[in-house]
Amino acid sequence: MKYILYFLLAWFAYKFIFGFVIPVYRTSRKLREKINEATREFEQRTGGNNNMHSGTVNNNPSAQPQSRQPEKEYLDFEEVK
Repeated sequence: MKYILYFLLAWFAYKFIFGFVIPVYRTSRKLREKINEATREFEQRTGGNNNMHSGTVNNNPSAQPQSRQPEKEYLDFEEVK
């Protein structure tokens, strides 16, 4: 009886490792490689000049054109009950 229990335990461990652990490991490794490849391709297309990664943001208001719209007339209203 003890050998049957050991055999079942070994069988379930084998099924778990080769049916779940190894496929998850391979998939995560392939996914990581694809993400790194896409990142390299994106950096090549943009010339490696990406503001999100460099941490610099252009907040200079004088660099943006000042398009001022005319002020609209404000209409005052009273609430009717």
